Amino acid sequence: MNNSNLITLIYSFSRKEIGMAQKWLANPLHNTRQDVSDLYDYLTNSITGFREEYLDKELIWTCLYPKLTYNAGRLRQIFHFLYKSLESFLVYQELQADKFKQRFYLMEALRKRSLNKQYHQAAKQTEQLLEEQEKKDQAHLEATYQFSKINFRMAEDQKRVVSLDLQVISDDLDRQYLAEKLRLICALNSHKAIYKINYQDRLLGGGMEAIQEQEVFQHPAIQVYYDILQMQKGGEEADLYFKYLLNILQTNYSLFKIEELRDLYLFAINYAIRRANTGEDIYVRQLFQLYRDGIERKILLKNKILSPWTYRNAAISGLRLEEYTWVGEFLEGYQQYLIPKYRTDVYQECLAKLYYKRQWYDKAMSLLTQVSFKDILQQINAKTLLAKIYMELREFTALEALLESIRVYLRRKDLVGYHKENYTNIIILIQQLLKLNTFDRSAKVLLRQKIERTQPLTERAWLLEQLDAL
Repeated sequence: MNNSNLITLIYSFSRKEIGMAQKWLANPLHNTRQDVSDLYDYLTNSITGFREEYLDKELIWTCLYPKLTYNAGRLRQIFHFLYKSLESFLVYQELQADKFKQRFYLMEALRKRSLNKQYHQAAKQTEQLLEEQEKKDQAHLEATYQFSKINFRMAEDQKRVVSLDLQVISDDLDRQYLAEKLRLICALNSHKAIYKINYQDRLLGGGMEAIQEQEVFQHPAIQVYYDILQMQKGGEEADLYFKYLLNILQTNYSLFKIEELRDLYLFAINYAIRRANTGEDIYVRQLFQLYRDGIERKILLKNKILSPWTYRNAAISGLRLEEYTWVGEFLEGYQQYLIPKYRTDVYQECLAKLYYKRQWYDKAMSLLTQVSFKDILQQINAKTLLAKIYMELREFTALEALLESIRVYLRRKDLVGYHKENYTNIIILIQQLLKLNTFDRSAKVLLRQKIERTQPLTERAWLLEQLDAL
């Protein structure tokens, strides 16, 4: 029952939201059934809430109706009523968080009632709010268009459309559409790079030049995604657009809400990762700084949760720069922000990497051999790290057996294209290092060239180090 829609919904509430929802249910405008409120109180009680032994349906029924015989159908009905009431509470919460939607709903209500004087007062106040709004993100463009559209409807009602500047409405729509379209294209490009899926842009096409040429499109929410798109295209100017993006993240971040700012960070991080993985060391420092700033400013945390991938990648970027003190403090200090079901595995995986980089091989191997990772990528990461330790300790017999097991594992498991290619390349090149005739200079040169040219290859620097050590 812990996995029911109702339980998982309540489990997502903060302490403050639990109290607010309780007040919501106590209001007869939102709920008129005492048993629905009682069920909510039971489920959120500090003693009974979310503990499996207290989520037995018959036990819940006994607490709600101690004198009545158990009725499964009626209990399901109460659960349904509570769930629908909490859905309404979520809608209310979202509306309360968006002052412009509140204003627009008010304007629409006044318009429909033909309350012209009140409408124009509300419209004037809304226009002032838009002008004073500090954020100049995609949401601001959308709000500006919605405001123009409602005014147009009001003018239509009053047969005064001729007095409106329809060009303003058209421009507002173009800006709102373009910002959203560019943002989506940037997301599609990131998705395509990872999953090797082709997407077609059937609408924007050659209109990209207009973004730079027409003054109407000079807006931060449009310009930032235009820069990201040019950065993603690569070429000689990609670095220039990457710097534009970094400048926005460092100096103009206040123009964007936290959710959109998080996306901008991730676009910058993905670009820096790709460049760093090609051996361009300057991007390792940029990547580390992006993770460090994004995490310390809580931008990369969502609902006070840090994703395991961000946690892991931030640690790895620090290890590549030998920022061991920071990494150690980060692993300890931020593990509390990981989702509980991932926390132990991700923390121990990253700790093993730290031990390895500090050449505490016994500690690293102890962790890697004792922990059973649930995630496929974590398993392959752990196996690869163990292979590196065996290589550096010259435990070649154990290494050859491990490489074969990794090869079989990669063949059997359904890994994303990029990751499968990367780890397959690593295993093949380690095997070639083991077979290399160290007295054959030409063979070493050829292998070096192969390591330098192979893509993708996240362990390029390490492989070159091992080649030099032979």
